[in-house]
This record gives sequence, C-alpha cells and structure tokens, in this order.
Amino acid sequence: MRILMRASQTPFDNIDPFTTIVKNKIWTNVGNLLFPLSIIRNILSEDDTIDIYSKVPANPNDADFINENYDMLLIPLANAFRDDFESQLRKWTELVERVKIPCVVVGVGLQGDLSFSSQTEFKFDDTVKDFCSAIASKSAFIGVRGELTYEYLKRLGFGSVTRIIGCPSMFMFGAELPAIKSKSKRFFHGVKTISVNGKPNDSDRVKRWLFNEDNNYIFIPQETWELAVAYSGVPKEMKENSLYPLNVNNKVFFNDRARICVNVPSWLKLLQTVDFSVGTRIHGNVAAILAGTPALVIATDARVLELARYHNIPYIPENEFDFSKSVKEVYRETDFTSVYRGHKERYENFVDFLSVNGLTPVEQPNAYFDSKMNAIEFHEPVKNIFMVSQAEAAQRLSTHYSYLQKKINSQNKTIKDLKKEKQALEAQVSDYTI
Repeated sequence: MRILMRASQTPFDNIDPFTTIVKNKIWTNVGNLLFPLSIIRNILSEDDTIDIYSKVPANPNDADFINENYDMLLIPLANAFRDDFESQLRKWTELVERVKIPCVVVGVGLQGDLSFSSQTEFKFDDTVKDFCSAIASKSAFIGVRGELTYEYLKRLGFGSVTRIIGCPSMFMFGAELPAIKSKSKRFFHGVKTISVNGKPNDSDRVKRWLFNEDNNYIFIPQETWELAVAYSGVPKEMKENSLYPLNVNNKVFFNDRARICVNVPSWLKLLQTVDFSVGTRIHGNVAAILAGTPALVIATDARVLELARYHNIPYIPENEFDFSKSVKEVYRETDFTSVYRGHKERYENFVDFLSVNGLTPVEQPNAYFDSKMNAIEFHEPVKNIFMVSQAEAAQRLSTHYSYLQKKINSQNKTIKDLKKEKQALEAQVSDYTI
C-alpha cells in the first residue's frame, strides 16, 4: 500500500539539533514524533510505502498529486480542536474534500481546561463539523484520544462515526508495555534521579514543586524554542524568570540539569536512566512509560486528563495535588502498574480501528521496522551551551547567529519592498483623487 502520512519527519530521519531548530522539524514539540513513529511501527511492512506530508498548512492544490500517487491519506492529529489550529483545520478539510482516496484520522483531541464539559460550546465548532463531515465520508471511523473528545463530537452529531482509540504512542510496542521499574529502596534513601517536564504557563505552585532544588532532577524540555535556548542561548523572553527556565541565566542551565532530545530513540534511552518521571506534559510521561520508567502526570487540562484516564496512566489533577508532599512521598503513594490494566484490550481496539479503516496491522515486534531503526546512530540529547567545549560553543553561536542575521536581513528587505509597494499604491490613488 502507498500511504501519505501527516508528520514533520519519518522515524528514520536523523536530523541534527540546528536543522531541527531552524526548520522546526518537531513541529514545536518533540512529543509530535512519538505518535507517528508508533503508527508506522504498527503498519509498516516491506510491501508498503509510507511517505511524509509535512506542509504547514496543508495545500488543497496537492489533491490531484495525492490521488495519482497514493492509496490512503493518513492524518495523525493531537489536540487539533483548538482556537489556534482552526485555520489549519480548514485547509485540511478542503484537501480531504478534494482527495478521492480514503482519509483516516488517528488520535485527534479537543483542547479544553479541567472544567470542560460535553456541553461546552466553542467558536470553532462549525469548523470541526466541516472537518469531521469530510473525514466521515472517506473513512469508517474518526479515531479520538478519549472520552471528552468523543462526547464533544457526539454533541456535534458524529457519535456514530467516532471511536475512542487513545494516543497511538502508547501502542508503540504492541500489546505489551515495557516492564516498569519496581519501586527502589535507593529512591527512599535519597539516592535517586527524577526527570521533570512542564510548560511555561504552568501555575507557580507546579513550577516550584517541579524545580525544587532538593530534588535530584533533570529537566527534559520538549519545544523548539527551548532547544534554541539550550543550543545557543537564544532566549524565549528577555527577562528574568526564576520559576521556569526561559533563558540560559536560569539555575536549571547553570546547574547542568537540562537535556533536550531531537528524536525518540535518544529520548527513551535518556529516560531509562532515571528512577521517576513527573510533570504536566502527557507525552513527556508517555515517553517515560515507553522507556520502562515510573511516571506521574499532573493533569492541568482536559486533553491531558482524557488520555491519562483512558490509558490508566498515573495522574493527579492539579486541583487535587498536594504540593506539600515531597517527591519521595508522591513516589511511594503512586501505583505505577495501573497502565498495564486493560492495555492489551486497548491495543486490540486500536488495531481493529486500523483494520476497519483499511490498514493492515503488522505483528509486533515489527522486525522490519526495528532493523531500520537499529541501523541508525541517532543524535544524542543536547546539552546546554555552558556545558560543552569552547570550540563547540563557538560553532553553535556562529552557525545560529549567522542564520538569525540572514533571517533579519531577509525580513528587512521584505519590509523595504513592502514600503516601496505601499508608496507606489499611494501614488496611484493620489492620481485618481479629484
């Protein structure tokens, strides 16, 4: 089968950190690499061709080319039902309407806060309706991340063509999850390493708890701008921020606590070295589970909540989290084995979803996929610029700042050209003034 799949890159691409930054090859978040990899591992055989469609936004004019060259358009989506994705959703709707081959959506979700209910109305409801109508005409079911998104689409009239499948990333290894490390006595005696993950808009109480210097933690950021901060010191904001590491003047960087990954294999390998993962990012903790490391999600919104609930990922809603407890206490009280309960059934539901939509699931483990991955020496996690040799730091600064200067020059030229065009148009208007 010839499949065209929405993704920023293939699992077999080994893209260096600088290219990842300037071309945004993780689509702002390395978590976006997890679910395409998992889907491909579940369907790729030697008889299949899976190419990547990475255009942002999608171009409806590509429909004829897609019709001529592919048998299916596969569309993994994350929290796509949100305000700032609405314009992209419209483009995808137009493309799907013009495509004549099956179009399958895998793992789409709604973004909402913890107070979300199925009756909540959003300004993008009509756009979602148009998109789901287009997809429903080209597939058997729309695959959604959890119950909240299902109830939302049911309210919009798509309950009969919507199926809860969770996040495909959780099925990377098929019906069996990696064995989660048993609770360690060394953890309780203070010999521990934890990984923390979070977002700049997390509440101050979450940030204080995660970045507590009493914890022996490493911080694993996930976004492109955070990679740029570590790689060459380019700041997110030109201001001091002691609670979240926006800039290299933060203690997280000075204390060599940050590690940033630009591919899935190095991410999982890094997480195998820690005893416990905790934070507000769902895929940061999914990656830990896939690495066999105990994980706990602090759920701050509905999109995180529905995935954690569906997959039995250990979680505590932020409004129920006791921030007076230590990491040791939280670790002791959490049942990290909950993810095993129902996983096989969830996986069988996932592969059945693929099957009814015309895909052929591959028996796991996928030896063909794994052999291709094992042949690649992927880039290691990125250390921050303070923690590399002077020669490497100089190379990073020279390369990145040269790129930024060229970008500034290009933008200045565009501004200059637009000013000239504006003056010419004003002159034309003045000629017609009576």
